[in-house]
Amino acid sequence: MPISVVVKDEQGRTLARLEDVYASLPVQPAVITADVLPLGRRETYPLLSYIDPYGDTCFNVAQARAAVTELRDWDQEVQSEASRALLAGLAVLCAAHMSRPHRYLWFVGD
Repeated sequence: MPISVVVKDEQGRTLARLEDVYASLPVQPAVITADVLPLGRRETYPLLSYIDPYGDTCFNVAQARAAVTELRDWDQEVQSEASRALLAGLAVLCAAHMSRPHRYLWFVGD
């Protein structure tokens, strides 16, 4: 099941989607699914491990910054080039849209 990623403001308006940054990536990213994320690895990835592939997970600005650090670490473990492109896209999305207050990074599961 795919997981969508969006940035929303405090009124819940969508400001950006992960797909918005795909054109800036050298490789077409994979679809985010549960097997692409380090789910259940709470000691190593305390934020990313809590993404719910079947529900919604929301990170505030401070949590999103920490999640980007975890993404960089997770990127070292991922083997697939498409998965690495996906992680790069998430980092670009966060860098572009999560630097201002009252922004929220949503992982929307199916």
